[in-house]
Amino acid sequence: MNFKHFWKAGWDWLREPLHFGVVLLALVPVGYALVYMDYHGQPAPYTDDWVFGSNIAVEVKQGTLGWDDLLQDYNGHRYLLTNLQIVFFTLLTDWNLRAEMWVNPLLIMLNLGLILLLLGWQQPRAVRLALVPLSALMFALSQELNLLVGFQSSWHFVTLLILLGLAGVRRASAGWLSFGVLVGRGLAGDLLVWDRRAVLGGGGGWRW
Repeated sequence: MNFKHFWKAGWDWLREPLHFGVVLLALVPVGYALVYMDYHGQPAPYTDDWVFGSNIAVEVKQGTLGWDDLLQDYNGHRYLLTNLQIVFFTLLTDWNLRAEMWVNPLLIMLNLGLILLLLGWQQPRAVRLALVPLSALMFALSQELNLLVGFQSSWHFVTLLILLGLAGVRRASAGWLSFGVLVGRGLAGDLLVWDRRAVLGGGGGWRW
């Protein structure tokens, strides 16, 4: 399915009144989470931000940031994409943490879309049943730190790469599979990466 046909199929699906209503219901927890973030988001660093994120921001401002800083191990993980996120917001906003936190709902929404895409490939009719529960689960306020703290985007990035890898397996694309695994190497510790390789490799007929 090419890009044009993908969007046409999505638009045709959305034009059905039942599906449109389901989408509106699914946006309720999203909107509630965004309002909550706007009210409770703080400009001060939180936990890991003090220990790790602040170091990246300082290195950026001093002009001494190197690849070793971006790929350094912290608590058994390598936060490449989250570190690049901190670099971006330091350059753009002097590391405004309230601005940075909005990366989280964007990534959650992207992950939700990928989950629905994977589900739609297997069981198209199940998408309308799963959309509202998945939205409520992924934007639940019980995980408020994953919404309010920019550093928590690391786990959203991990989820994103896993889903991209699964999509690659589903579409029989070794390129997408390799992308998910290799970039993930910069995000998480060896144990998590090897677990992911086992899952994705087994699903695609690959072996490491």
